[in-house]
Amino acid sequence: MGKSRRHKRKGGRTTPKGTQRSQGTNASAATTFFGPTYQKTGAIGVLLATAELAARAEDPDHADRPDTVTTGSALVGLMQDDPSKLAGNVLAAISNVWPNEMVREAARTAAVGRQNQMAGLLRTLDAAAVECAWRLTDEYGDVAVHFFELRSGGRFLFTLAAQTHEFRRSWVRLELLNVPAEQAPTHYVPSDEPGKPRSITQKLTRRELRFESWSLTSRREIESENPANPVILSWVARMLEVDVEFPSLPDFGPSDVDDSDEQCLDVAAEIDAFLLSGGGRPWRSIAYEELVDHLGDYEWGARAMKWSPARVEDFLLFQEHDLDVSAQALPALLRQWVRHCAKLMGQRKPLLKAVLDEIDRCEPLFFASRGHADVA
Repeated sequence: MGKSRRHKRKGGRTTPKGTQRSQGTNASAATTFFGPTYQKTGAIGVLLATAELAARAEDPDHADRPDTVTTGSALVGLMQDDPSKLAGNVLAAISNVWPNEMVREAARTAAVGRQNQMAGLLRTLDAAAVECAWRLTDEYGDVAVHFFELRSGGRFLFTLAAQTHEFRRSWVRLELLNVPAEQAPTHYVPSDEPGKPRSITQKLTRRELRFESWSLTSRREIESENPANPVILSWVARMLEVDVEFPSLPDFGPSDVDDSDEQCLDVAAEIDAFLLSGGGRPWRSIAYEELVDHLGDYEWGARAMKWSPARVEDFLLFQEHDLDVSAQALPALLRQWVRHCAKLMGQRKPLLKAVLDEIDRCEPLFFASRGHADVA
């Protein structure tokens, strides 16, 4: 019997199945824009690449570029005319993460009847939710990292990490992690603040989760290695029913109100208690009444009772002290007040020592600034 002979196919496929060549006139729009990303990172890559396109359209440093709506509408039109599976996946990504609702709705309409083209992840992306969130901070509480865990159809997507600082109110650093939110804090280096404060992790309640996402979306100094991350943050907020286009404080039901004793601390009452204590009695004189009131106006609730080196610096060197000559006594008053707060809040001795050392460091600079102000 003669041997059968197979003829080699000439001009056979040179690209992976399901894609078209990215060169030449026959290349699809989806392959041109998203092909390499999809082959390298799959459906997650399509999602993040879509978010990155949206972020670049919103970049204020490139005002000459089309805006988010124009760019999004054009992208939807390209994908709608492209019958490939990859284009269907891109439409699914646009319909979820694009910042503008009009563009998202157009993508949803264009994707009708194309669900069978989509990867499992992108097919269930509209069921994505913030599964949980954790907060990492330290005993001072000046720096916090919030970890928002996203899942779709029970499948883990990624965790968005957002780092903030108490004294940089408009700043946030965003990062995507490939571990669940509960494990994410172990990927961060413990604080190296003076006194070596301990790290604290806490699972957020639904109310806290919504409030923090609202607060984060209002920050304008965004630091991130990936331009897509701010868009992902907006997506997180929308999933929590937080308005990101016209930001306003989310509505909370009566059961959501945080009425913990710590948050409801009455600073005025605590100052009265301080003035009756041994360290506070010398400050009961009417000559120091304005000074004591000024100290009490700096913060409210538990925040007013948690002193750190950074908080000392902010209060003494970066706040307005429009007071009479008694203002020169402010560092001395602060020393006694932080001791009272440390006792009340159970602050450990190494941390209190670091706070007192910072008052010592700032005191000459405080006096110098008062001297320059008096000369002026």
